[in-house]
Amino acid sequence: MRPFRRVSIVFVLFTTTVLRRERSRARLATPPSGTCQPFERDNLDWQSRELATVGALAATPGMESQLRSHMAASLRVGLTAAQLRQLTQLLAERGDAQAARRATEALTQALAAVKGAGA
Repeated sequence: MRPFRRVSIVFVLFTTTVLRRERSRARLATPPSGTCQPFERDNLDWQSRELATVGALAATPGMESQLRSHMAASLRVGLTAAQLRQLTQLLAERGDAQAARRATEALTQALAAVKGAGA
């Protein structure tokens, strides 16, 4: 397994921490509008964008459908299941348990969908 680039991991952890803090301040159930604007720029590759998006969606309750979609997109842009499992472990160790649970469930469902589509 090729390890993640350190910048990607730090970015995901930073994103989840900021969203969790902002959600608790504003008591939001969904992300504020315009949260994806930084990803419209050309300064991140597709794998890094998906990692950041998955981290942000995992940290946000009520976004499970989008999280599943972005887990599948992460696999399509070249991230491996092992790398995404590593992300869920990092969320559990350094983020929050609920975000890790949502990410793990979404990854399991995305892998099942990919396996089902290949059959």
